Amino acid sequence: MEIRYRMGKIKFIGFAFLCISVFANCAKKHDNKDQETIAALLLLTSGNCAQTQKIAANSYMSTLTPVPSSSCNQATIFGTDPNSTQAIGVSQLKATLAIAQGISGCTNTSNYIQNLINSAAPVNQTTWNSLVAGMQWTPLSSIVTEGMASVTKTWPSLTPSQLASIGTASVSQYQTFAYETMISVYASAASEASCTAAVLAKINADFPNTQFLWSTTTPTAAAPTLISIACTYGSARNTAIGQCATLNNLF
Repeated sequence: MEIRYRMGKIKFIGFAFLCISVFANCAKKHDNKDQETIAALLLLTSGNCAQTQKIAANSYMSTLTPVPSSSCNQATIFGTDPNSTQAIGVSQLKATLAIAQGISGCTNTSNYIQNLINSAAPVNQTTWNSLVAGMQWTPLSSIVTEGMASVTKTWPSLTPSQLASIGTASVSQYQTFAYETMISVYASAASEASCTAAVLAKINADFPNTQFLWSTTTPTAAAPTLISIACTYGSARNTAIGQCATLNNLF
């Protein structure tokens, strides 16, 4: 497995969990009920979700995730104002910290995450407005169907049988994968090589049949599972990424 695939998945997940990366400085202590409420909302029903970012004029990138359709909205995923966005970011950081604290060799990384939680504050309204203006959330029936062009473009050696057997990760799997990959990002920021190695081993063990372990030459043969995938659209879209099947809203 080449590093570029591992980092690619981190990039996809990082965008879907925008609060945890963009708003790492938005975290102050909140009640654990914040985290429980968000988790409950994300488990409400079926369907999937596209979070779209406007990259430039006529260029859009959508991150497709198993977040259910009923929760595929700005209020649940991102927040309706700087304070609610902060609360979502805090809950994600706390969940990430809880996992990091259970991984041997991640002491410095855990401290790094805790410091983010302790020292942060909401972004200002102007910054928040600018971010929201370039984003949209769209319910989907299936991330596999919507992102198939990206799947075949990224893993061209997948056979028709493998393509037909691709499943979608659960919300719980998606969240856990997101938190674990963010630990890898924070381990790098904390310069803790032991944590980088340990969390990578944990991801390998926790997600053996997912795209994280696919390569272009030896894709997973048994029931591959898609955690998240990106696609693009618009007349000036990034053609290095597959085109979205139906998404086409310009904003």
